[in-house]
Amino acid sequence: MKNHHDMRDLGVRLGLIFGVVLLSLAYLSMLLGIGAPVIALLASLYKGYAATLLGGLMGFILGFIHGYVVGVLVIIFRDILGRFIKF
Repeated sequence: MKNHHDMRDLGVRLGLIFGVVLLSLAYLSMLLGIGAPVIALLASLYKGYAATLLGGLMGFILGFIHGYVVGVLVIIFRDILGRFIKF
C-alpha cells in the first residue's frame, strides 16, 4: 500500500509546485508587466490562463492538475522499470 501513498504524495507536491509557479508568474506579470511572452505561451497550453486575478487562479488549478498527473505517472513508470531494473 506504500506505493499508493507515494503516488498521492508526489502528485500533491508536484501539483502544488506547478500551481504556485503558474499563479506567481501570472500575478508578477500583472503587477510588474514582465514575462508577457511566457504568459502567452502558457496561455496556449492552459485554457483561461492570463495575467489577471482569475487567470492566475485558473493557472493554479490547471497547474495543480497537471503536476498531480505527472507525479502519479512518474511513480507508475518507476514501478514498471523497477520490475526490470534493480535500483
